[in-house]
Amino acid sequence: MFSPKLSVSLHTISTKINEELIALLEKSCIASLELALNHFSTEDIALLRSAVHSGRIKISSIHARHGGQFVIATDDANIRMSTISEYSCAIELAKEFGAGVVVFHASSAIESGDRASKIAYARKALQELIMKCENLAVRLAVEYLPRTCIGNTKEELLAMLEGLDSKRVGICLDVNHLMDKPGNLPELVDSLGNKIFEVHLSDYDGADEKHWLPGEGIINWKALMASFGKIDYSGLFNYEAKLPGESPKEKIKAVEENFNWLCNLTNKAQ
Repeated sequence: MFSPKLSVSLHTISTKINEELIALLEKSCIASLELALNHFSTEDIALLRSAVHSGRIKISSIHARHGGQFVIATDDANIRMSTISEYSCAIELAKEFGAGVVVFHASSAIESGDRASKIAYARKALQELIMKCENLAVRLAVEYLPRTCIGNTKEELLAMLEGLDSKRVGICLDVNHLMDKPGNLPELVDSLGNKIFEVHLSDYDGADEKHWLPGEGIINWKALMASFGKIDYSGLFNYEAKLPGESPKEKIKAVEENFNWLCNLTNKAQ
């Protein structure tokens, strides 16, 4: 039975790591966290290390750095190899922190070019990254992206994954990224099924990503939660939303209350 556990992108609560934040997280209903490396320094990660190793907090997923020079869907070998190196570091960090999933973007928005060839380069990069996960309890999740990014449709994502080990590499479904097709979400969840390793949760206006809390936009959450129940989804259920409040304590309270609302929708749908 679909029974989601609350996961939250840490940077949406705070990008300042200290003992007070760790204590708040430890006492909260948040089961695990996603660590998005774009938002944290080496020093921040060092402060998290002892909290993770002592079991005070759990990091469930690592979101690799993205944007700028971090692209695997490119014919530029230097950029591609540099990105593979960066993503390999994220895999190593996931191993150290006990995180089961590494999320990454295939590209930033692109203006033109042969998308099929870029997808082929991304697939080759994925093959290399899968080898780096060998004998590790780490899986790779390519994010469903918006606008003109590579991976902005189900078809492009499946083309990237074609022929690869489905136990090792899958999809991170960001429900904010379907642009003008939010009504397609239930069908998309149903069609992707167990290829979905992680979900990024937030709401939007049906035009462009907003990362509002669920219920503040136009997504039909009752139908979406029912679709997760239909496939008996057991992957990560991670909030990547702009949380209201000035303090981490207020933000944690807001996400806990919203998660309870979603769970009530789930119970009604089942």
